[in-house]
Amino acid sequence: MAIYHLTAKIVTRSAGRSVVAAAAYRAGARLEEGRTGNTYDFTHKRGIEHSEILTPDGAPDWTHDRAKLWNTVDEREKRKDAQLARDLEIALPIELDATAQVVLLRDFVHHHFVKSGMVADCAIHRDNPNNPHAHVLLTMRPLGKNGFGLKERSWNARASLNLWRIGWEKVANKHLALAGLSVRIDHRTLKAQQVDLIPGRKIGVSLERQQSAGLPHRIAERVAEQRAIAGENGSQIITHPKVAIQALTHYHSTFTKHDIAKFLHTRTNAAEQFRTAYLKVTMSPDLAMVPGAADGAHERYTSRDMDSDLDPRSPPAPKTMADIDALQQRAAERWRDKHRTRQYEPSSQPEHNLHHEKDLDPATSSTSDPRLQKQLRLEHLSPEDDLEL
Repeated sequence: MAIYHLTAKIVTRSAGRSVVAAAAYRAGARLEEGRTGNTYDFTHKRGIEHSEILTPDGAPDWTHDRAKLWNTVDEREKRKDAQLARDLEIALPIELDATAQVVLLRDFVHHHFVKSGMVADCAIHRDNPNNPHAHVLLTMRPLGKNGFGLKERSWNARASLNLWRIGWEKVANKHLALAGLSVRIDHRTLKAQQVDLIPGRKIGVSLERQQSAGLPHRIAERVAEQRAIAGENGSQIITHPKVAIQALTHYHSTFTKHDIAKFLHTRTNAAEQFRTAYLKVTMSPDLAMVPGAADGAHERYTSRDMDSDLDPRSPPAPKTMADIDALQQRAAERWRDKHRTRQYEPSSQPEHNLHHEKDLDPATSSTSDPRLQKQLRLEHLSPEDDLEL
C-alpha cells in the first residue's frame, strides 16, 4: 500500500559530512573529493536502479558530471560550518511500476526544485523491492549563467518544506490517478487526518536485524519504542475497530481483507494482538461489503459510512481522484459531525531526520513469526506478500 514519506535534512560540513561522499553513496558511484583528496567508492552498493542529474534550462554541460558538480559545490563553500546540500528522501508508491516511478519523480523534482534554479541529483533505490524510495540531493544555491549564485535563504524556511510536502502528495496522487489506481497518499499527520492512532517510529533497519542481539543502543531504543507504539495502537484498534476502518478508507475507497492485514501488521505488537485486532475489524458492524465488487477471490469492503455513498450499479473503485475526493469528503463530513465532541490525544511524535551514509537504508518488515504466517494462510494470504503499509 502506498505510504507518505518525505523528509529533508541539510548536509553540513560542521557535522563532518561530505557532499561528495553523499552523492557517491546515493548514486552508487566512485567519486574523488578534490579539496581533501579522499575517494568515496560505493560502486559495490546494490539496489540502485536509477540515477540522473536534473538541471535548469541552459545549465552548462559540466553540471551533468557528478564529480565536477559536487566538487564545485564543495569548493564554493569556504566556511567550516557551511551548508552544502539539501537531502530529501521520498517513499515511492509501490503500486506504480519502475518506469512510472521515474516519471513521477522527474515531474515532482522539476516542478518544485529545478524550475527554481536548483540542481537535483536523483537516485532511486530498490534494495528492498517492497520499499522503493528516492534520494534527491539539491544545491543550496541557484544555478545561473555564471555558475552558482547567492544562497536562497527562503529555501530553508519551514513554509517551503510544507509546500514541498504538499506538492509531493498532489503530484503522486495525480500519477496514481493517471495509472487508474484509487489509492492515495496524505501528507498530513494522523491527528490532522482525524485518525486516532499514534504515528509509528521510523527504525531504518530490517525486521530480521531488529531481532538480532547486539543492536546499537540508539537503534535498540527505536525498536523498543516502535513496539510500544504498535502495542498501544493495537489496543486502540481492538477497543475501537472503527479507527482502523476509517484509516483504511482514507487511503482506499474500497479494500480487501488482505489490505486490512497489511494495515494491522505494523500497528499491532505480536501475533496474538494481531489476530484479536484482525477479528475485531473484520467482524465490526462498521465494516460493509461492497456488492458486486469482488477482486478475484477477495471480496471488497468499505466503511459503513462510505457504503451509503457507493452505488452498487457503479464501478466499485472510482478511477479519478475527483471521484475519490468527493466520496471521501462526504463520508468524512458525516463522521466528523457524529464525533465533533470527541477529544483526540495530541500526537507528540516528531518527524525524524534521515540516516547518515553509514546507516542502512529503510527496509520493510517481513512476517517471520510462524503463528502470524499461519493466521495469514487461514485468510488466504500469502506469507511471502509484503505486509507493510
